[in-house]
Amino acid sequence: MSRLLYLLFILVVICVSCNEESDPEPAGEKLSKVKGDYIYTVTQGNNQTASYGQYLSNDIKIVVRDLRGKIVSKYLEFELLDETGSINYSYNYADTITFSWKLGCNLSNQVLTITDPSLCGVSQDGCIEAQIFEINATATKTVSTGWYQSCQPILGEDYYYIADILTNDASIIIITGEGGIYSSTNPFSDSWSYYSFRSYIDYNDFKMLNNGELFYRDNYDYGLINANYSGWKSITSPFSNSYTEFDMVVGGDGKYYVVSEYETQVYSSSDGQTWSLAFDIESDSYYYSEAQGISGHGDYIYIITSNNEVVKYNIDTSAKTVYSFPNGAWGTYENLGGFYIEVVDNKLFLLKKYHYGVTEINLSTNTTVSYSSIYANKLNFSNGDLYAIGNIDEIYKWNSSFEMKQYPQFEYNYYITQVNIFKGNPIAIDDSGRLIYYKN
Repeated sequence: MSRLLYLLFILVVICVSCNEESDPEPAGEKLSKVKGDYIYTVTQGNNQTASYGQYLSNDIKIVVRDLRGKIVSKYLEFELLDETGSINYSYNYADTITFSWKLGCNLSNQVLTITDPSLCGVSQDGCIEAQIFEINATATKTVSTGWYQSCQPILGEDYYYIADILTNDASIIIITGEGGIYSSTNPFSDSWSYYSFRSYIDYNDFKMLNNGELFYRDNYDYGLINANYSGWKSITSPFSNSYTEFDMVVGGDGKYYVVSEYETQVYSSSDGQTWSLAFDIESDSYYYSEAQGISGHGDYIYIITSNNEVVKYNIDTSAKTVYSFPNGAWGTYENLGGFYIEVVDNKLFLLKKYHYGVTEINLSTNTTVSYSSIYANKLNFSNGDLYAIGNIDEIYKWNSSFEMKQYPQFEYNYYITQVNIFKGNPIAIDDSGRLIYYKN
């Protein structure tokens, strides 16, 4: 069997001013051996349990001393019995050699063998290679707290690129550029449902609606994929110009609401085929209003316009309220569909796609706040909370202001292509097709 060796050389600092030295504070099961001229000690990390493909909770820590108790530098070799696992370490000048172990995907009983290729004091022939330790770990299907990465690509090997990852509290949807739609309710599942939709899909062609359906729009072609992500139906345009582009939300009454960029009417429908006029966004202002975005929250539909207005429509009473804001209140002009829009406590949160910063529009005080320092490219609700989502280590939760959530550092093996939030924690897909998720 071929050997997968991880070579590690750490220069450790020898304390020459101290009369005696002690091991770093031990954590977990300690393992120590005297071999030749050296004392090898595993101070942490032996006999842990984690899921297949998951990092152990505690790093492996090793200290090497001479027979007088002085810390020394050694060149060690590492071999994994399950070669689908990996070891991550960095060179440093600490007294303790520290590295993380990501378990492999094949064996339940996994072994990390540590070898000294130049052990002195045990052979008349000089220094020889000798095995020092076998550190053991157990792999299970139960995922513990921490970062999880699927062992195998969940998308197979037939995808060109990943167009998007969409989520709500019930489902995870991964959309490939080839038009494949993968869905699951469980990020740790080995079995994902697959629906072949189109031969080519671009980023932002899909929008997840409040009822779990996917709204598809591309070059005047519109449709809905059902909440089981297994079927498709076309949408009939209600607008006078059949080539006008439109955007859609689902209201609290379960109906679809659509608005066009170049017409002021908002239409509603229970099936996406037969439409009736719900309301008109035209206000008493002098300038013609063009819709830039639409959002639905409870009993209300919200429209933002090119005139820096917000139109709030009450589904139950048909009352319409128009809020006016100063010119440029949420930046430069954007085409319809160019914003993510979410609603919290009579506040609208806008994120321009590809522009990163978030704008808060307070309808109670008629004021706006810009969060330009936030590096995010998505807005989404999860577990009842609003999140601004950037990279896998840039997740902001709204709590009177946006606060970055703190997670242990994730060891990147591949490029992260798409990120979202699922049940309050980051979920991502990398360019190998593997799913990444943080479990509390």
